[in-house]
Amino acid sequence: MSLNLEKKNAIDLALRSRAQNGAPELLTGHRCTDGCTTVGTRRVRVCLASLNVHVCPGQSCTFARFTSEGTVCGLSGFSVAGPEENATLSYSHVTGTTSTSSRHWGQGVRMSAKPAGRAAPTESGQMTRAVIEKHVCLFLASKERQKITADEFEKVRQSCQKAAKLVKSPPSIGTAIVTVSKLYDSRAKLCLPPAAADAPWLKTLSVAILEFWRQLSDSIPMKKKNAPSFVAACISFLSSDGLTIEGVVFIRPSRLVRLHCVLPRQFGLFSCMTCRRITQTTRAIKASLTLPSGRPRVVTPLNFS
Repeated sequence: MSLNLEKKNAIDLALRSRAQNGAPELLTGHRCTDGCTTVGTRRVRVCLASLNVHVCPGQSCTFARFTSEGTVCGLSGFSVAGPEENATLSYSHVTGTTSTSSRHWGQGVRMSAKPAGRAAPTESGQMTRAVIEKHVCLFLASKERQKITADEFEKVRQSCQKAAKLVKSPPSIGTAIVTVSKLYDSRAKLCLPPAAADAPWLKTLSVAILEFWRQLSDSIPMKKKNAPSFVAACISFLSSDGLTIEGVVFIRPSRLVRLHCVLPRQFGLFSCMTCRRITQTTRAIKASLTLPSGRPRVVTPLNFS
């Protein structure tokens, strides 16, 4: 994308954000700081208070902030250089024995490198949508999801039988019913039914998650290994209280998803998922929605009602 087009898109996004949030009159003579709320792309940021346009040059950025993990742009919050790199590097093209590397939008650097295997292909938009749809169905309507519910029902049934037998002798029917009912109520959320595999709203949910991810794609790439955890994290937020940072709502809770979603601790029962991976992705989502100043970014929330 050309720089002029990138500027135009960023300004359009800023104008829409101001219109949606009822922003006050534009400030004149305003000098931006890293405390300003900005929108835009990795390279171009637009201040919502003044519509000032900031084109980040990379490591030489006037808003650059140096941390132990690297150099970040104070307006966008994105990395412009690693902790020990003089060049700004972000992707690598390897050909034979030489490697041309560049990160962010800075200068390229040539360096010696061992021959490497073929780089992993980038995911197209169609592939990204397909992988998100696949995992939405997996976590909400697949045979694996059905088995988790069936296994949990069996555990509850056996526990209820044991609990009824342990009631003081001679057990009354009323006492047994109360004991079993309390046990079932305590485990009912573990037995929520899966959605129908052909439910049309599953695709609608997939599109909503895709649109939400696109706003975070600069900091959270969608690859086969992290797609399951990103979808699981989004579904987990939707099925609980959502996601709110500093009073800004990024993910709104969904009653429909809550009716068919497993509890967070049950995601580890899926063959492609671990609880640790979901925790890591949850932290990454929260970090990508927060500027270095600690203020939340301006993005369209994930809303599926």
